[in-house]
Amino acid sequence: MNQKSSELRRELSIGLIGGVWVLVYFISSLLLDKYKFASWLGVILALLPLPAFLFWVYYVFRQIQGMDEMKQRIYLEAGSIAFVLTVVLVFALGFFERFAVLSPDAWSYGDLWMWLAMFLFIGLALSWRRYR
Repeated sequence: MNQKSSELRRELSIGLIGGVWVLVYFISSLLLDKYKFASWLGVILALLPLPAFLFWVYYVFRQIQGMDEMKQRIYLEAGSIAFVLTVVLVFALGFFERFAVLSPDAWSYGDLWMWLAMFLFIGLALSWRRYR
């Protein structure tokens, strides 16, 4: 197997496992929003996406460890960019909420993960562009 097909397989597997996590997240969210559950079952449904997410994080780190140094550097820089953008977002949201521009009913912590994923993709795009 050549290097290009190995890289493609690695990226597809990361996307597939991430897709399973997102699917579990949306199913859990849909069930929690639509139905009333006993408290113990509600807690289980709320925590259901967590193992899938942790497995995905573990898998991504394992895949990054198997990459060459340049690609590891790209992912490290992408993570750094995503972290800084996340800090800016949380800072801004905190002030918007404090000054009643943003209602807590309109925004929750559960909405942040989509932004974090987007920031990581932005970081990857910028890093790939820089090192290509």
